[in-house]
Amino acid sequence: MDVKPIVEALIKRNHEVLETTIGDSPAEVLHWVPPGIAHPIAALYAHVVTGEDMMFHRVLMNGQNPLYEGEWATKTGLSEIREKPGVSWDQWARRLRMDLAAFREYAHLIQGKMEAYVAAADEAEMARMVTPHIPGRPPVPAAVFITNIMCNHIANHAGEISTLKGLQGLKGYPF
Repeated sequence: MDVKPIVEALIKRNHEVLETTIGDSPAEVLHWVPPGIAHPIAALYAHVVTGEDMMFHRVLMNGQNPLYEGEWATKTGLSEIREKPGVSWDQWARRLRMDLAAFREYAHLIQGKMEAYVAAADEAEMARMVTPHIPGRPPVPAAVFITNIMCNHIANHAGEISTLKGLQGLKGYPF
């Protein structure tokens, strides 16, 4: 059995669920700070997409810089790209502001690059060993990296986003 169709279907479906869960959420929904230690939707969405940018370029594209460090550094629609060393995740998440339309343009570019990579890949590429940027993780086939790390990352945070919308009295998942 070829793995590429499975990987292709999973990454596309995860992108669809994330994007339709975000929907056309207004700024007050994106930036709402939930009680406790949960983070605003904008921070979760930014983390997922910049994480995909980083993982795609650094891991799958053999060490290339993510777009948020280059040509898209000032075009992502985020007030800050990612949490900085010495600044807690909580501080960054609560301070972050997002222009949803601008960020969506960046998100769709990254998602399109990822989907195009998988569509163009052959089985040898899906079997190529890659090293995740996660301390202690051994090299894995690209297909495993995409499905177990990238897709799970998207799905897990889409679930958080759905819950945060529900806590605000809104529909989360689109189904």
